Amino acid sequence: MNSVFQRIDCNFIPVSNLEESINWYVEMLGCALVWKEESGYAALNVSKSLEEGKSANIEIGQAMITLVESENFSPLCFTKNGQKHPYMNFYTNEIGRAHQILSKYGFTEEQIIDEGNLQYFNFYEINGHYMGVCCF
Repeated sequence: MNSVFQRIDCNFIPVSNLEESINWYVEMLGCALVWKEESGYAALNVSKSLEEGKSANIEIGQAMITLVESENFSPLCFTKNGQKHPYMNFYTNEIGRAHQILSKYGFTEEQIIDEGNLQYFNFYEINGHYMGVCCF
């Protein structure tokens, strides 16, 4: 059977303060704000490679981040073999630079793990969600 799905459209991330979270994702991770609704939603492209206002999910088939202001959520994380595991990875070809930025502002204390073809580290974003960064 052929899949009826073509891509992941967006990843919903619950946040406690929409404006503060938008600023954090734009300033800290380099995301680009695409749109924001008064109802508490904001869509961001992970990369700023598109013209302002263009949606990565529509233009180039890349999943976007949609921040959802929520009054009650638990930070996203799970465990595997007793170890914390990030629920989402960001890809970069500049893992050293990404690590330096997140470390400088206290969002990670983890070192870059180098497994040969894969390098990665994990961090906590402003709402306490446990995320990862990888490079391969």
